Amino acid sequence: RIPANELKRLKEIEQECLLKKSEYLKFKKENMHIDTLESAFDYLVKLFSKFTLFEVIVAERGYLNSTENDTHYRGRVLELCLGGSFDGKPLPDFDWGELKSIETKSYGELEQVITCGRIFTKSKGDYVIKENYYDSAFYQKMKDAVLIGYLKEGKQLGCIVNSLSHFSINNPKWEERLKEDWESISSEMLSSIEKFKMYGEKKASGI
Repeated sequence: RIPANELKRLKEIEQECLLKKSEYLKFKKENMHIDTLESAFDYLVKLFSKFTLFEVIVAERGYLNSTENDTHYRGRVLELCLGGSFDGKPLPDFDWGELKSIETKSYGELEQVITCGRIFTKSKGDYVIKENYYDSAFYQKMKDAVLIGYLKEGKQLGCIVNSLSHFSINNPKWEERLKEDWESISSEMLSSIEKFKMYGEKKASGI
């Protein structure tokens, strides 16, 4: 939930950001030609050298948060303004890869956990787990991703982009470690589901 004092400030910021709308739309028309991860990255570098996250969001839809509980709009609006799918499917946002925005304390120091790909789904009352890592939602979503870091300010006032990076799940630095982590978590989840089915010990979603 967004504090009352920040809600008031966000409404003021909306009006300030509207002054940059025409400049932003002109920039977008002249520069947004995206068909690869590299071109997406280059566009975002140029974009955030000129505009804040808030200026982009307000220019795209006219407001920031929709309610006092709306704290996850940054990434959603960025997906839409770059032509992403935004359909809720466990697939990358774009043909070229995934887009993730994340709050940071400083350059390279994350404030939040990045969520990226559920391990199991539930269909018709039964749990479904992808047991092959390469078929998993995590692997499919994070094969290639652009990570946008923005600086934390207050609870919900952060809007200054301070880092852009390309994440590849197949980077040799962490490829095997990520696979091992996913397989370990998936195995634990599968075991928990089986125990829940047999003994009703604990809901699998709570593990």
